[in-house]
Amino acid sequence: CKRLGFSGYQDLKIALAQEIVQEPVQHIHEEMSPDDDIEVIIRKVFRTNISGLTDTFQLLDPADVEKAAEMIHSAD
Repeated sequence: CKRLGFSGYQDLKIALAQEIVQEPVQHIHEEMSPDDDIEVIIRKVFRTNISGLTDTFQLLDPADVEKAAEMIHSAD
């Protein structure tokens, strides 16, 4: 991992995940159509948000989240 320029394995995993999950913010707007009714728009927005949450969940390392929470708790 370090030979490839990453600080460690976790850094490599995040970089790879970011390459795989390339959904620009425009993705929501590109899917929308002037012919979409409100139910279709709601469904598209929810699916995009669910996808974003799923992608984020897959990237999270529980140990890193716990470390961040501890740092926030101990901060002034």
